[in-house]
Amino acid sequence: VKQMTLQEKLNQLQLDADWQITDDGARAGIGGVFSLTDAATIDHLQHVAVEQSRLHIPILFAFDTIHGFRTVFPIPLATASSFDPSLARADHRIGAFESAAVGLKQIYSPMVDVSHEPRWGRIAEGGGEDPYLGSAMAAARVKGAQGRSYAAADKVVTSPKHLAAYGQPEGGRDYNTTDMSEQRLRNFYLPPFKAAIEAGADTVMCSFNAINGVPGCGNPYTMNEI
Repeated sequence: VKQMTLQEKLNQLQLDADWQITDDGARAGIGGVFSLTDAATIDHLQHVAVEQSRLHIPILFAFDTIHGFRTVFPIPLATASSFDPSLARADHRIGAFESAAVGLKQIYSPMVDVSHEPRWGRIAEGGGEDPYLGSAMAAARVKGAQGRSYAAADKVVTSPKHLAAYGQPEGGRDYNTTDMSEQRLRNFYLPPFKAAIEAGADTVMCSFNAINGVPGCGNPYTMNEI
């Protein structure tokens, strides 16, 4: 880090979409790319980053592997209805294997948002309304995708999402504001994140809503203190 210029540090914080990334971006030291799934393109850009950038830092390629990559499994809400964490673990073990095979190393999953709002459009991605069941499924998915070490060729690092309380927007409108007490936040919405992190998750995705008036991705309390 001491060797890096300010611009290189800023580049490492940048996440490009699949349609944004270029060879010049890879040479400049872009930090991450999401939704690019073509193995040949990933391989090419990774070679450019490692061989032609000044500090030779690899790009972190990521994808929303929520319930399978090439092999598609039931939606997480359906898997949670089985009350069987081993199904979630197998789902993510295979999803990680197939994701890693094309050069991906991070998945934006599991989605651990507890929700009591049936109008919310993303409720299918999570484990439903029970924080205990959501915690069990979250830990199982992390362990399935990461194994003992996500450095392994067939494993990926997980990124539980969305921290925090993303599943309870006003009126069920996605990205809408969320207003709740500290007690409700800790009893219902944080336990699955705690379970995922204790299971080994090393990254997390912030939420796109405002929590009690503070944007989720700029919330020092949830992102730094909690």
